[in-house]
Amino acid sequence: MKKMILLNPGPVNVTERVKMGWNRPEICHRESDFTDLLKGIRKKIKVISDVDDQYTVVVITGSGTASMEAAITSTIRKKALLIKNGVYGDRFEEIISTYNIEKRVLEYPWTDRPDLSEIEKALIDEPDIDTIVMVHIETTTGLVNPIDRVGELSRRYQKVFLVDSVTGIGSEYVNIMKNNIGVCIGTSNKSLQSFPGVSFVVIRKDLLDIMKENKRTVYLNLYENHESQERGQCPFTPAIQTLYTLDAALDELIEEKIEGRIQRYKGLADYLRQGVKGLGLKLLLTPEYQSNTITSIFLPDGITYEYLHDRFKENGFIIYNGLGNLKKNTFRICNMGDITLKDIQQFLGFLETFIK
Repeated sequence: MKKMILLNPGPVNVTERVKMGWNRPEICHRESDFTDLLKGIRKKIKVISDVDDQYTVVVITGSGTASMEAAITSTIRKKALLIKNGVYGDRFEEIISTYNIEKRVLEYPWTDRPDLSEIEKALIDEPDIDTIVMVHIETTTGLVNPIDRVGELSRRYQKVFLVDSVTGIGSEYVNIMKNNIGVCIGTSNKSLQSFPGVSFVVIRKDLLDIMKENKRTVYLNLYENHESQERGQCPFTPAIQTLYTLDAALDELIEEKIEGRIQRYKGLADYLRQGVKGLGLKLLLTPEYQSNTITSIFLPDGITYEYLHDRFKENGFIIYNGLGNLKKNTFRICNMGDITLKDIQQFLGFLETFIK
């Protein structure tokens, strides 16, 4: 099978250095070799998250959704304020509802940011809310939500701020400490440029006492996972080879620096968007709402997503469709992972050919 250029929002193309993690020797997860690997990964995640010793890290074998579920079930004591404007906000709601956790939901159109005055009013009117839940980058559209402004409200009203930054960490400025984020979720297979199968949660340590009391699940209990990982172990069998690849990817990111990767992604996204507009196509979001990695594009008149997808796949590129009510008239292009300017140029060349 020939190599495909993945312009979908994860999994992503990775470097040869990261792929070499699969060739590392097999080890037992109860030996010191694994303890050293896990310790190194948790330390490196703190480095790329730019947090101090007030924070700790729990690594989960599972996709980003596993860490979403772990964070929800371990953090919320009584009631959540869920702010949603996309599919991953919907996923948060499904998790909260599945565990019968009380919630107040503020829902907004997928192309709009939330109303800060409504959020503040909910916090005033419902003092039993203990946790604000929000998605940083909605992969549904690529919209960047205002975690800085919501973080200010969480600090003012003394609420725990729980953020899904699965698409944000590595591609956007998250500023966990500055934005009063108590629980932040990330994953290996997006802007960290590694393989799927491992996710993580960055946690402010003072919340561990809350998590100790919130035992709603076994595998995804963050307190018990943290206690085990502090001893250099995992309570359940981890995906060791995937952790090797994540370790290599974290080394790459630390060497490139967060600022360097953000600027690289932003440069690719800007070039892509200018090229798309140059072909006469329209973007779904206004510039100030756009992330550095995901671009939602309106389909040309008379051309279906299925047609574009199949033509691109024949030529070695994978694109992604829109979701929900955007499925029939948009598609998404993601420039995260080991993607080059040449890849974007080739994509634009094919796009010009296909739409003509």
